[in-house]
Amino acid sequence: MGMSRSHYLVLAAPWVLLLVYCALAFLTTPDPRGYGTHEQLGFGACLFRDWLDGPCPTCGVTTSASHLAHGELRAAWHTQPLGVLLGVAAALCVPLFAACHRRRVDLGQWLLRHGARAWACAAVVVAACWLL
Repeated sequence: MGMSRSHYLVLAAPWVLLLVYCALAFLTTPDPRGYGTHEQLGFGACLFRDWLDGPCPTCGVTTSASHLAHGELRAAWHTQPLGVLLGVAAALCVPLFAACHRRRVDLGQWLLRHGARAWACAAVVVAACWLL
């Protein structure tokens, strides 16, 4: 029996995230404000910050990722820990998902069974990083 289409999407996800981090290294310079680096990629300013005069839960992730992509781990963590955690998680998931693939574990099916817990954990991590 072959793997599901979703298996291959999950298998590719950490590779895509790592490629995004590499692209950030070439395309951006971390914004000294600690947020707003995404504006260098043509995206608009954060409306959450404009409307509520405070950071959104993912505020600074692009800046943190840019710091990380430039090898500035301390600045990345200080800016937004979530950016560092995403990069590290992607790097760890590449070999883990490859091992699952070799053992014929359908990652798409695993995500269907355990996805709610995974999303709940992700929400807790995002909230914790927002409050730091």
